[in-house]
Amino acid sequence: MNTIFSNLILGLRNFSINNFNTNIIGIIYFDKNNYNINKSKSLILLSIIPYFITNYILELLKIDYLIERDNLIYFSKNIESGISPIISEFNIVRGNDIINFKEQYLKYGNNVPIEIIFKNEYINLENNDVIKVKYFQNGNFQEKSFNFKKIKLFYKIDLLK
Repeated sequence: MNTIFSNLILGLRNFSINNFNTNIIGIIYFDKNNYNINKSKSLILLSIIPYFITNYILELLKIDYLIERDNLIYFSKNIESGISPIISEFNIVRGNDIINFKEQYLKYGNNVPIEIIFKNEYINLENNDVIKVKYFQNGNFQEKSFNFKKIKLFYKIDLLK
């Protein structure tokens, strides 16, 4: 009986969050091999309308967008994702400067393209900037470095495969 009640409460919470507490925070468009974000003030009007209606309309119009739900940011395109490794460090290396980007990176869902993450955080990366990631996978700490130009169109989940 307690399990049924718990499942009912969780279902109501998820319904409420998914339909009334989900905000569209940016419209995404692809232009000349780059993602761009439109974060105009008019998007606040879309947040007044229940999300399932807005989602239906934007899907009919084939418009991609970013949403914020439960303090996480997701991309409107559904991709097959799995469990990503535990990230211990996520740094941007530009010349001699190192920028710790771990906290910002972790607030995005696995289906968000890398370039959109940086643009949404107002970080302009050059094609020759390097991203260094330390992560824990299969019982071992590993480190990888990426040239931004080669990975900017990757989804977050694809970065450490």
